[in-house]
Amino acid sequence: MLGKLSRSHEASLMECHQRHFRQSEHWYVVSGKAVVTRNSEKIVLTSGCAVDLPVQTWHRIRNPDPENMVFIEVQTGDYFGEMAGSKKLF
Repeated sequence: MLGKLSRSHEASLMECHQRHFRQSEHWYVVSGKAVVTRNSEKIVLTSGCAVDLPVQTWHRIRNPDPENMVFIEVQTGDYFGEMAGSKKLF
């Protein structure tokens, strides 16, 4: 999946962490800058960088800059429906 995250979209996603019980994810930043939270670790990614999010890892992504950030999300696992994950607000 190709995603684009502008600062206006970020406001609704910033407080929401999610995790999945039956899928892992790989995020690759195509352009811009991303700050990924993986459990309690904060990881800064720039164009050409990637991060892996194993099964049951709490995660979220945000765009710290005014320019759009574009990333590719690759999901692997045996189920990809909405019920595969859980969300919590901080």
